Amino acid sequence: MKRGHYPRNFKGLVMPPSPVESCEELIMQGTAPNHRRCFVSRHHLYWPRTLYEKDELSHEFREHPFNRVWMLDCQHGLIHKEYIGTRIPDAQTMAEFLKEADLLRTLGVSIRAVEGINNALEQSKVRRLNHSLDNRAHHLEVIRGITRTPIEIIHPQIAMPILRTALIHLNAA
Repeated sequence: MKRGHYPRNFKGLVMPPSPVESCEELIMQGTAPNHRRCFVSRHHLYWPRTLYEKDELSHEFREHPFNRVWMLDCQHGLIHKEYIGTRIPDAQTMAEFLKEADLLRTLGVSIRAVEGINNALEQSKVRRLNHSLDNRAHHLEVIRGITRTPIEIIHPQIAMPILRTALIHLNAA
């Protein structure tokens, strides 16, 4: 029997499920369905889909990559078997989530740019040194600015690895 809606935090956002290492782990707990094979599937944290197709904001929110997780299909099936779905967060929360997600995407782009420039510098594969150093400085400023912005909506499980990498680059600069 389904227990209701999937658990949410105080902001009305779904808490990402804790990953399991193997289907055997669920079998040991006595909760795994009888799967003949173990494979990975993509789970939307917000479902059913029909609730999120009513307007562009909720659709964009549901389909955002931060709101989709890869998990073992046996765990995925259990979640859908146990819960009827998730409640739609309010429009302001969804808009703030998408704004923070865009900041984290920009942060990721700048991190990759700095890593690429650093690699090119280390391997002496830079043609225009001053241009590369200026470009690197620009991306470090973007990183510095974004890391000073509080990330309050997106779950730390998603945001922290990106922010941690950004801080490593700032400390190395």
